[in-house]
Amino acid sequence: MSLLFKTIEKSVCSIVIALCVFCAGDLKSAELKSHKAHYTVNLADSAMPSQDVSDVEGEMSLELRQDCEGWTLEQLSDTIIYDNEGGAENIRWGYTIWESNDGNTLRFNSFRKVDGELVENIRGSAKRKVDGTGEISYVQPEVMKLPIEKDVLFPVQYQLSLLKAAEAGERLYVAKVFDGSTTEGAFEMNTFIGGMHKAEQTLGGKDPIQAHIPYWPLKIAVYGKNPEAFGPDYETRQEVFSNGVLKGYTIDYAPDFKIKGTLERLEFLAKQEC
Repeated sequence: MSLLFKTIEKSVCSIVIALCVFCAGDLKSAELKSHKAHYTVNLADSAMPSQDVSDVEGEMSLELRQDCEGWTLEQLSDTIIYDNEGGAENIRWGYTIWESNDGNTLRFNSFRKVDGELVENIRGSAKRKVDGTGEISYVQPEVMKLPIEKDVLFPVQYQLSLLKAAEAGERLYVAKVFDGSTTEGAFEMNTFIGGMHKAEQTLGGKDPIQAHIPYWPLKIAVYGKNPEAFGPDYETRQEVFSNGVLKGYTIDYAPDFKIKGTLERLEFLAKQEC
């Protein structure tokens, strides 16, 4: 069952990237707040039942914080996928990045465990030069280097461009992004941007902390490097508040199954003085 769900962590990375949509502190219309958020993960409703998956349960935590030089994001997801033959597979995935405020430096580290066994460990850094080109330097799982083209963006830099597109009323934003989640370099993200909404309530009405905060619905299609692939590797729908909090998400592994993440707990962190 591992091969079927090998891309589950990569799709969560697009959630990570969307979390940083409003990381541009110099934009008066939106100000990112450092925070911790916790989500429950379940099998989403689907019109077509999966031939392989009977249920999904788990949790995901995200912590986003700013220091004087850049942004740190830490994510941990722990998911159990049950098949129709009574089996189960536990996928545990961790991801940490630091990106400089100028969008030119990225440090990354991620791991993936299946049923407690470490099957992937990625670590390295990326640096962009003045002309926009750059280089990715991996130290795990092996020492190697990959070039960065001029049109490839790091996560926060990508999201700044996406926010500008949303505020300008654009409905489609296409970009190549490198986030350090794979050893394959950059991937393409086609983001469809919905109209701005304002939340009436969040967390089941128990916590009005996000009430009346604007958010944007996003539909993201992620394409890998396989030139023979007809469609995207996966699609995800997300709702992201203007202060950087991810309201919720759905990941579509068509035609197999869908999973959804629901915000359960939220804590804002004190801003670091610089």
